[in-house]
Amino acid sequence: MADPYGVVTAMGQWGPDAAENARFSPIALRNGWFNGGNTTKTHHLGAFDILWVNEDRTNTNLPWPVRAVADGRVVFRGWNASMGNVLVVEHPNGDHPLRAVYHHLTNGVAADLPLATRYLDWCRTLTRSDRNKTCVTALEDFYSDWVDAGAAALEARKSDPSAPPPSPDWGGESHFIRVREGDQVRRGQVIAYAGRTNVDGGKVHLHFALTVQPDFHRSLQEPIWFGFDPWGIYGRPQCYAGLYPTGHRYATRAWHQDSLFAPVMPDFATVPLRILTLAIPYYDRLTWSTGVLAFATSPCGNGALVAGSFVRAEGRTLLFEDAPGMQAQARRLSQDDWGLESTMVIPNETGGVSLGGVWRPLVDGSRNEVLVDVPMGPGLSGWLTAWLATQGRPTRLRDVMPYTDRGRLRVVVSADVGVPAVPAFVDRRLLDVSADQLRRALERLGVEGRVVTRLHRYMSAGDARFLLLHRPRVLA
Repeated sequence: MADPYGVVTAMGQWGPDAAENARFSPIALRNGWFNGGNTTKTHHLGAFDILWVNEDRTNTNLPWPVRAVADGRVVFRGWNASMGNVLVVEHPNGDHPLRAVYHHLTNGVAADLPLATRYLDWCRTLTRSDRNKTCVTALEDFYSDWVDAGAAALEARKSDPSAPPPSPDWGGESHFIRVREGDQVRRGQVIAYAGRTNVDGGKVHLHFALTVQPDFHRSLQEPIWFGFDPWGIYGRPQCYAGLYPTGHRYATRAWHQDSLFAPVMPDFATVPLRILTLAIPYYDRLTWSTGVLAFATSPCGNGALVAGSFVRAEGRTLLFEDAPGMQAQARRLSQDDWGLESTMVIPNETGGVSLGGVWRPLVDGSRNEVLVDVPMGPGLSGWLTAWLATQGRPTRLRDVMPYTDRGRLRVVVSADVGVPAVPAFVDRRLLDVSADQLRRALERLGVEGRVVTRLHRYMSAGDARFLLLHRPRVLA
């Protein structure tokens, strides 16, 4: 494969009842967050739904053999409520190995039904406000009825072997996963059977994706892979049947682009953190990166909410579980000429905080130093001045951000060492003020010809305070 990145896409079956003429498309488009039936469910994120259909193109809803797309090795086999049974097979491809992902596989009713029943029973123990999206879907859609009917059929057959078995879409005794982790597979080998073992997968089908790991994530040993379209199906006009009215200028246009619909708009607010983690790689492929991010705790207790914007600028937005993880990553990124531009605090459910940052390229030959556990106190400004003096070269403060982690007030510091010795770069100072002093402080800095580059709010002894980083105004 000459271009291992292919065309990034998110594909799926549109369905004959969703749009006029869509039934004539062998594989029709459901891209990004565009959903047939006007539902609120997100779907696919770079995958294909493959069905076994009757002559009238309706789903047979029966298990069918799934074959390996190429020679490779099974690197994962598992189950969860969202994916059902899943296999991941890695295939050699020069410097960019590919991974094929097979979702919703059947492993026989005797193995699959207890897993589904156990998950439903767990969901039923939760209050409605504590249920995640997968639990809500499992309990309110047809999935729970299907599982309960299968369990009742198995129970009836214990006392009466002649009783009807569970519905055929559960699979028979011969329909099971044929490989384990570590097994080598050959192209065309039957490795499993298509099923419907996830909570919202509809009828029997194979949810299939090919993924590749970008160089950036591979160099950092991050297990992040992106789906792509290796067959160019995304560019075929028939994939867009029904998306646009007849005669519309886009009706037959073969688009080759990352996605028609983004996870969020470039400017957004009150978005769950999990959605932000999907939006970051989407905009990264467009060479957009986060400009401003602000986090808050959800009143419903469902994790952090975020507001912010994406801008057309090269950058990397990374989120970390803790401060040490952030510092270790910052060292590696500095070696690749990336500098921590701004930092952010993300509240988590344990009472502590996670950290995040936006990295920008280092273009002046400097190196970036990041400190994540500096004590916050009255002597911070003096400590920073002394620390900068020990670097031996002109130094620019990029960001100084206070945060509280389990009652301890600390500071993250990002500084570039070895910058041009001009005032706008090296003359950067801190100002720590209370909330009622903020307006007057900003006015005074303006009169003095200084510009605030960072403004962070933090709590100290129950009072709100603000830490400002400022520099001289640069006149054209």
